[in-house]
Amino acid sequence: MKVSFGLGYIASLILLATSPLLTMLTNPIPAVADDTGVIRKVVLLDLWEKGNGFRLSPEVTQITVVDNYAIAHWFWDNSTGETVVINQNNQWQAIASTQTPFTPSTLASYGIPRQTARQLINRDRANPNTPSEPPPVANLFTSVLPQLQRQTDTLILLPSQIPEFKQRIYVNSFIQPNTYSIALSLKQNCDGMPNCTLGAFSATPVNSRYSPDDGFIKKIPLTNGIWGYFTPSRCQGFCTPSVIEWVWRDTHYRIALKGLGTDVNQAEAMMVNMANSAIEAGPR
Repeated sequence: MKVSFGLGYIASLILLATSPLLTMLTNPIPAVADDTGVIRKVVLLDLWEKGNGFRLSPEVTQITVVDNYAIAHWFWDNSTGETVVINQNNQWQAIASTQTPFTPSTLASYGIPRQTARQLINRDRANPNTPSEPPPVANLFTSVLPQLQRQTDTLILLPSQIPEFKQRIYVNSFIQPNTYSIALSLKQNCDGMPNCTLGAFSATPVNSRYSPDDGFIKKIPLTNGIWGYFTPSRCQGFCTPSVIEWVWRDTHYRIALKGLGTDVNQAEAMMVNMANSAIEAGPR
């Protein structure tokens, strides 16, 4: 087995050395109509140049392109990573590679416009079933969404529809690079007081083994094979909101909302519909 592997490795090196592609190791490759094939070659050549002892041939497993920018995922000798590729003057060039996922901020640091960086990340991370033109976000979030897209690197999941309320709803956002929270309240300066807080939509980093520990929680299947956890509203002095939460791509997403009525089954259905709406729309 060792001899066979060694011969195969030497053969692959000879094949690469005799290929015209070797002469392009330090040169960009011109873009063509089918850019994915060119991008794949650029990434493979860049990885070979940085080999540093890797034994097996690298493999590009996924390519996402937006305008003149691309992210390629690769697998190499039991390691995985990503390479960002930019088309400059009609030539694709590998700019940077990492074994941790790129974020909009890191892409922006390489000169990619922030809006394009967010679009590229969203499209790359989205579920394969996500529509290319997702439905618009619910009206309550239209004013705050651009701010979220500019200020956080978290994948933003927000529903396209939420229940209608008769009262005026005030929206406030709390945003950090790896988390966000959108608070809904019945007063302009509610500051989280229970009597005027309506709910919140949030995302925070979490270990992939996260599991809620509230005894009232019910485990529920959501769309795209994701499991959610529903907690009904409870009233003791004041009422807590109904909650639906789930984990996707190492992020804990949580929707908490009051005013859904006293029928627990109906409240559960409404919360599940909101969660599924956010998941199906994909990253915003």
